[in-house]
Amino acid sequence: MAVQADVRVFVIDPQPIVIATLRTVFAGTADITQVGGATSWLTAYPQFNRCPPDVVLLELASPLDDGLELIRHFREYHPGVEVLVFSGEGRRVLCALRAGARGFLLKSTGRTQLIEAVRRARAGIATVSPELLCQLVAEVQQDGSRPKLSARELEVLRLVAAGHRNADIARDLFVTEATVKSHLQRVFGKLKVNDRAEAVRAATAAGLLCAEGLNR
Repeated sequence: MAVQADVRVFVIDPQPIVIATLRTVFAGTADITQVGGATSWLTAYPQFNRCPPDVVLLELASPLDDGLELIRHFREYHPGVEVLVFSGEGRRVLCALRAGARGFLLKSTGRTQLIEAVRRARAGIATVSPELLCQLVAEVQQDGSRPKLSARELEVLRLVAAGHRNADIARDLFVTEATVKSHLQRVFGKLKVNDRAEAVRAATAAGLLCAEGLNR
């Protein structure tokens, strides 16, 4: 595979330590240069225009930006820039790809895999963290023949399948326990089941959950 050299990368992440760490990572390569970094698009804009990058590494789950809108902005106004989501959480993978992201990596991704993904993005080749492929396939396969669960309902159900209690789920998702119970009741209704165990089994059988991930 021929991958273009001299890749210019810009990082948008609300945590300055991430920007600094990535600068160190890319400094160890011969063909990738981090040309800028900012904690939000508001502060990124002046740098971005002075030295336009080839690839933007974007934290989708940022309190400072609407990540999906930002991806769409790049697609419309900077079509030559590839966006590679580099996030601490795996939510909204399909939404990000539909918005125009060239890939979606978790921050647990190793240095070598990250560098290769940046090179692939520059060449127009998509990369998704292996841990997220199961989720992505499940979301893509939700059609008229399958129960249609919302992204948040799927998220709650995955946490249930992983053995989390309602209180844990509420804390992880920054919602109330009542909200978690409400999501579960809708899941039970859509899957036509009566309890959590039946919901997990039904969702797995329908391809909405991956069996190999249930005991993590």
